[in-house]
Amino acid sequence: MLQADHQQILAGRVEVYSRPKDRRQGLLKFKTPPTDFAAIFVLPLWGFFPAVHTFGMKYPIHILYCDSDRKVRELRESVAPNRFILPWRKFFGGYRYLIELVEPKCLPELGSELSWKESAE
Repeated sequence: MLQADHQQILAGRVEVYSRPKDRRQGLLKFKTPPTDFAAIFVLPLWGFFPAVHTFGMKYPIHILYCDSDRKVRELRESVAPNRFILPWRKFFGGYRYLIELVEPKCLPELGSELSWKESAE
């Protein structure tokens, strides 16, 4: 489950991707938009070059960038397929997590603290 400020539930199912193989695939493994789902990427090198692309996606996604305290520091809403996103302010690091959501129940505000627990397979 993914929650904001211990109140709002953003997604019921969560997968955490920390290995390079998993991070490469991400939401691309889904042919149709997953519902009630969050993909959480643990960024390598403390977020150096925290780029994300939506090439090959069939649906828009919401992207959250969080720091090591799991606070939302940047939010990109409804990123269309075939786009490349790079937050220039943190190009050399500073973000620890990148979260991709499709049709979330709600979106957190900047500064919201997130908590999550990976869903059981």
